Amino acid sequence: MFKKLLLIQTVLLILTIGCGTKKAIYTENPEELYTQAMKELNQDKGGFPWILNDPNYDRIFEILKEIQLRHSFSPYATLAELRTADTYYKKEEYKQSIIEYEGFLKRHPGHQETQHALYYLAMSYYNLRETPDRDPTYVRQALDKFLEYEYKYPDSEKTDKVEKRIKNCRNILAEREIYIGDFYNRHDNYKAAYERYKNVLDKYPDTKYTSKARKKMEKAQNRISKKD
Repeated sequence: MFKKLLLIQTVLLILTIGCGTKKAIYTENPEELYTQAMKELNQDKGGFPWILNDPNYDRIFEILKEIQLRHSFSPYATLAELRTADTYYKKEEYKQSIIEYEGFLKRHPGHQETQHALYYLAMSYYNLRETPDRDPTYVRQALDKFLEYEYKYPDSEKTDKVEKRIKNCRNILAEREIYIGDFYNRHDNYKAAYERYKNVLDKYPDTKYTSKARKKMEKAQNRISKKD
């Protein structure tokens, strides 16, 4: 018990010291503000006490907002918009990062950071993907954005990662067609089941589910013939 109390007191003392040494964010220089935000955002996680090694997201948002409000005509204001999206992404608040990335791309289509924004927009959708028995909306949107990224930036260093995730999205969607086909099959709706299995061959012929879909499609066709 004594050791536990001593540990808690030590952590509280470090927190007090850490909080007391925070620098004020006020400055007339947008570059300095931006540097402060990036330093905080790129803070390494891990270690002990872990609470001091995580980025202070509230502070990051405060600085980025300060840049946009007080230096709205500075190029750092535009960068602050993008880093706001990055901060939500790092916090794993992907629905909000999607809003921020999409807003950035609409407002600044010719910006030099659009490649970065598009990639992490796709990743935000991808991180919200569900299993094949759930709503496929995020998987489809991730697939669309990854395909757009691949088309616009064919020489990107992220090409291998993008192709891997495109393949995974297509596999999820193909598996979903089989899942729905099996549902119809169990309820003796063989025509609807047949169409779902056929979708795998028509829309996702490069996935690992084509052989399975073909066999199920043949069985469904046989049952349709028997029923007729």
